[in-house]
Amino acid sequence: EIPVAASFRCQDLFDNMHPCYAGELGTSVSPKLAKRVEESDLLIVVGSRLGEQTTKGYTMVGLPVPRQKLVHVFMDPGKLGRVYEPNLAICASMESFAAAAAALEPVEGRNWSDWTRAANQDYLDNLEPSLDLSGGLDMHVVMDVLNDRLEVSAYLASDDYSIADVATFPWVKGLGMIDFDMAEFGHVSRWMDDVWSRPAVQKGCEVP
Repeated sequence: EIPVAASFRCQDLFDNMHPCYAGELGTSVSPKLAKRVEESDLLIVVGSRLGEQTTKGYTMVGLPVPRQKLVHVFMDPGKLGRVYEPNLAICASMESFAAAAAALEPVEGRNWSDWTRAANQDYLDNLEPSLDLSGGLDMHVVMDVLNDRLEVSAYLASDDYSIADVATFPWVKGLGMIDFDMAEFGHVSRWMDDVWSRPAVQKGCEVP
């Protein structure tokens, strides 16, 4: 019974409705989840490189020695210890580590079960609309339309990146300036992470 968070663009690797799910660590990370990561005493990182997006620009986990104790599981030995110095580095795939962990004797989890439930509740609360926007345009309705579209398509116009994504990304990204909570729109968040990962998009956003 420990909280589980998905890393950048990996929301589909864990059941989002599981009682241990605490949310995703991407471009729209919940402030409460970020605070929980920063204040935790142990991070068990399985299959993630702990890159810039997952760590909120390398601010949630200290460099090069994390504030938290770190168990880092990754299948490429060249990545282990390259950025962060783990307390325990394990070279293994996610599948092999999961199989080995499942074979271990269960650990009593009462000490952190309340914390896990609270983290899950924070995630569920984030699924509710967060702002009552005034005016004739309800951005929650707009985002619902985008979310429904991106549930069935990788990108807005088709399964290929197009000018529709180029034109729409800046104003969706700009919603962060008014503290619009993107966590309730999972498919839009996945799309945002995908578009933002493109070097050309990042360079374009650097232009004043």
